[in-house]
Amino acid sequence: MFWNGQSGKSEKGLEVSLISIIDRQSNTAYALDAQQTIDVDDQTRIDLYATQVENCAPMLLDQGIKYMAADALYSKCKFITRVCATGLQLVG
Repeated sequence: MFWNGQSGKSEKGLEVSLISIIDRQSNTAYALDAQQTIDVDDQTRIDLYATQVENCAPMLLDQGIKYMAADALYSKCKFITRVCATGLQLVG
C-alpha cells in the first residue's frame, strides 16, 4: 500500500523513492537514486527514506551539493536530524 496524494487515500501498488539532482542552468532534473519502498520490520517509511539519503549523501557532497529540497512530509525531526548529520541541509 502507498499513499496516493491525488486520490487522497492509500492504494495498492508500488512506491518508489527517488533522489534527483537539479541542474538550474538547464532547468533539468537527473535521477541519482531510485529505490522501491519495501516495508521492513521495526522501520518506518521515514527511516527508509532517511537511510536512502544517508547512502547518497557522500555522492551529493562530493558534487558540492549541500541543500536538499523535499516535500513537507519529510519535515519531521526524525528525518531532519539524520539528514543534517550527513552534512546536507534540508529545505522543506
